[in-house]
Amino acid sequence: MSGSPGRRQRPHIVPFVIDEGQNCCATNLDNFINLGKLIYLYMSNWKLRITTNPAQCGGRPCIRGFRIRVVDIIDLLAAGLTQEQVLQEMPDLEIEDIEAALKYAASKLDHPIIAA
Repeated sequence: MSGSPGRRQRPHIVPFVIDEGQNCCATNLDNFINLGKLIYLYMSNWKLRITTNPAQCGGRPCIRGFRIRVVDIIDLLAAGLTQEQVLQEMPDLEIEDIEAALKYAASKLDHPIIAA
């Protein structure tokens, strides 16, 4: 590895974007393994599923970069839809996305109140 002595290098991971009709793959086995670890870490941590981008949806929290706002999911659940019905309404979602939206909403409501 090259670089400054004592400076730790990040493993090389092949960036990719999955578009309709395109297949994406890593260029070698090491990159493929690193990519798999990255995807596992991304999907196992609910906080990483919630994204904010000032140029998208007015900076409101969304799911995995999609234009699906957390509040949209919460509103559907509050209206009485089941998680399965929400998944049918929004096929890009995964069950973990709904759980992440609920955990995100709970984290925003769970804060200490200081009584004077």
